[in-house]
Parts: sequence; structure tokens; C-alpha cells
Amino acid sequence: MKKIAVVILSVYLSLVFLMPKANLWFTLEKFLKKDSLIVSNEKVLDFWAFLNVKNGDLYFEDLKVAKISDMKAFPYLFYNLVTLKDISSSKDIKNVIDFKIDNIKIQNSVIKPFMIFLKGKGNIGSFSGFVDLKNKILKVVLIPSKTFKNNRSILRFFRKTKEGFVYEYGFK
Repeated sequence: MKKIAVVILSVYLSLVFLMPKANLWFTLEKFLKKDSLIVSNEKVLDFWAFLNVKNGDLYFEDLKVAKISDMKAFPYLFYNLVTLKDISSSKDIKNVIDFKIDNIKIQNSVIKPFMIFLKGKGNIGSFSGFVDLKNKILKVVLIPSKTFKNNRSILRFFRKTKEGFVYEYGFK
């Protein structure tokens, strides 16, 4: 029985450590491109246990919307984690929305394989939410900061509830 456990653990660790994480990133970029989202100028570093992407510029329909300083992805098959740090709005959109997000944590596990959970905070306030891949729904609950509460141009897309400001989106 011990030998079987050692073999299973060895196969699992081999899969995690030898997984071509950079190739996963480039495949994700192809999927994002279909929705007019492009990450460019990034530096991709494939480590044994995780993938690190540094200094990426995020474009939506040829408009630079944000700068992502650091992203780490931990693809562990049974539990996956992505952390994003220091995300700031580009100068192209600062007049519309000037944001700086300190961190975002995105999680997925085999317990709920069709759910992706997210949590973060920044100068906009703190937020949490989920993406339901089965029903194709994104829901984010924002507890805005005092300064962001005055930004009616963005908050008009949210619905005020007891939980906070809620944004829901259905996708294809």
C-alpha cells in the first residue's frame, strides 16, 4: 500500500513540476485574444512550482487599460491559485477611472470545478465574487472606498444591496 501511495504522489508531483506552465500562459492569451483582451510586453518566467508573469500591459480593443506588475499562477491540478499584484489603470483611461488594485486572489478547486472564486482590494475598495462557468455568470460584490463611492460613472453599473454594490454579468 505504501508503494502505491509513493507512486501516486510521485506521478502527481511530476505532473505539477514538469507541466509546461509557460505554454499554458500562451494558450490562455489565445483565448483572451478572442474576446479582444491582449496582454503584451510581459516577461514570462516558468519556475518549477509556479508561473510568474511580470510587467504585462492589458489591452482591450486596442486601448491600453491597465498595467499588471506581477502575476503568479500555481497550477496544482486539484487546487489552482492565481495572484495578481499592483494593477493600475493606464494613462489612457485615468480620466474615466483611476484605479490601483493592490492584490487579487483567484482560486479554483476540484471540489467545485465549475466555480472560480476571486477576492481583492485596492483604492476602489474591497471586492469578492465568483465566475460560474456552468451557468456562465460573473458576480462581484464591491464594498467601495470612501473616494470611490463618489465615482458615479462606474458605480452606475452596480446594483446597491445589503452586501454592498453588486455587479452581475452573463457571458457566452
